Amino acid sequence: MLRRFGPSSPLVLFVHTHKCAGTAVIDLFRREGFTLVPGTEKLGAMPEYLSRLKDVTDPGELDAKYGRREVRRFLRETRSSGVNFVATEWVVPPALSAATRRRGVFAFTVLRDPLTRYVSNYAFDVRSGYSSARDLWGFRDGLMYREHDYYTRLFSGKLVRDTRKTSDDDLDRALDVLERLDAICIQERPETLVQLRAVGVDEKKLRRRNVTRSEEIQVPDDFRSEFIKHAWRDYILYERGLRIAVDAVASARHLT
Repeated sequence: MLRRFGPSSPLVLFVHTHKCAGTAVIDLFRREGFTLVPGTEKLGAMPEYLSRLKDVTDPGELDAKYGRREVRRFLRETRSSGVNFVATEWVVPPALSAATRRRGVFAFTVLRDPLTRYVSNYAFDVRSGYSSARDLWGFRDGLMYREHDYYTRLFSGKLVRDTRKTSDDDLDRALDVLERLDAICIQERPETLVQLRAVGVDEKKLRRRNVTRSEEIQVPDDFRSEFIKHAWRDYILYERGLRIAVDAVASARHLT
């Protein structure tokens, strides 16, 4: 069920996932008149407070700087400054995910088929010089967004360089966070973007940007099989998100 908001825009929190149309979505909100933190244009709309998450390696630091009190302070100060759109990308701190149901905060994300996302991430990083991998097999390097189970790592609140294997508990935490969001959009299903109308955004104005021609990359059958074998938790997350998104759109259509 879509949450409804009044005429004044809520604070929109975009949980930005790597290579899932994030740049285009942020550009859409900017063009629709939302106010971003000044100077964050090159940081994907991430305020410094959130962009610093990429460098956190100590769970104790995460708890100290991104605990419930600090996250509430950040949200309060952000709203009082007139900013009504922020994005995070590196980590979803547990306290931040718990705050997504706060009144006046609209939190959403965009998901994409895990393998397609991975191939796009590979194509972008290699072409941009961020990775020296020569093929898909060599792309993993201990950063969460280059792992097969990226979604599970991100939504369960793992740090960027946490290389420990994910567990069923991580999956449960990630699912809980996903289900707390106000909207889940699916890149392969553009109609799910209609959920953004809840905050006054015309999803039809979305422009496709940052194209890396990942569709030109041939994915070997053995790599596909190996990836899916290791990414089964991410596929559970993706399928759950897809179901939530489709049900939300169907519900909205029924109401109209």
